[in-house]
Amino acid sequence: MGLPVPFLDIARIVAGQWEKASTRKPPFDQNNYSQLALFGHSLGTLGLRQLICAMSRQPAGMLAALKATVLFGSPLNGSSITGLASLAPLADLWSSRLASLRPSAYKITQALEPDSHELKMLHTWNETIRKFGNGNFGPAKVILGTDDLVVGTGGLASWAGDQEFMTGMPHSEMVKTRNVGSATQNSVLDELKGL
Repeated sequence: MGLPVPFLDIARIVAGQWEKASTRKPPFDQNNYSQLALFGHSLGTLGLRQLICAMSRQPAGMLAALKATVLFGSPLNGSSITGLASLAPLADLWSSRLASLRPSAYKITQALEPDSHELKMLHTWNETIRKFGNGNFGPAKVILGTDDLVVGTGGLASWAGDQEFMTGMPHSEMVKTRNVGSATQNSVLDELKGL
């Protein structure tokens, strides 16, 4: 079955940006970047996990440079609302979009179903890299919202190397780092202080 393209796409994009930053290529050529902190939200957190686990896709020295990983609203167990995705093709047809005509357009919902093969595989890779990977890259800080209707909070999966924290923010608020003094912004700044 394999992981859907978005996980690998996210991993490839982040790896490419770190490669540019660590080798001082534009647009990162004005500073010397030797440390890396990864911050992700929702589906992006699974792409970051994919990057950490896929050592063959990492730029040289990435794990050694990785000092912090913070995952907001990570769908560790998938998402309980993936069942609603079956209505998306009908909604697209109703609004005259063509996305519903492409069979792969909604494949990501399969990967986010609770207990999906893709999540189980990523969970196993995470355990493997934590046990046998080269480099000590520290724990992933997972921040979940008590009011998160997308991810939910019941029966959290236990992922090796994770430190779990709860916040009162709903899923959509966890991505808003521009709000001065927001819990998300404070979490990001707290992680960066130690670098």
